[in-house]
Amino acid sequence: MGPLVRWEPFTGVSRLRQEMNRLLEDFFGETAEERAPAEAMRVPSVDVIDRENDILVRSEMPGIDKNQIKVEATPEALMIRADMKKEEEEKKESFVRHERRFGYFQRLIPLPAEVKPSDVKAAYHDGVLEITLPKSEQAKAKQPVKINIE
Repeated sequence: MGPLVRWEPFTGVSRLRQEMNRLLEDFFGETAEERAPAEAMRVPSVDVIDRENDILVRSEMPGIDKNQIKVEATPEALMIRADMKKEEEEKKESFVRHERRFGYFQRLIPLPAEVKPSDVKAAYHDGVLEITLPKSEQAKAKQPVKINIE
């Protein structure tokens, strides 16, 4: 009997996708991602961290001016919206490749516990938006209590 080899079920699918992308690129000259509409915009990923007294939400938003970001909170959800303005193009310029996206996105994030919307704080540094949402007294009371076993 030969050595054991770990079975990776998606290796074949990954290779198939790479080969299909290569075939499409050879035929059309660009990948599907490059053919996406120029006005489409990637919605930033978020981390939602449930801490003892609050919920911390972090979102990467590089290149977005903090004055273009709007944050709204309800006891159950957080809404983040941002606009990316397109810069004025000079008529003399000729783009060889244009990948940067412009437009807006809006994301509604359900929260794992009830929060106090009036006490929410937000900070934006180096392209990262951090929002601290203090939990309501009701939500704090619902925190699990560690039970010692005798």
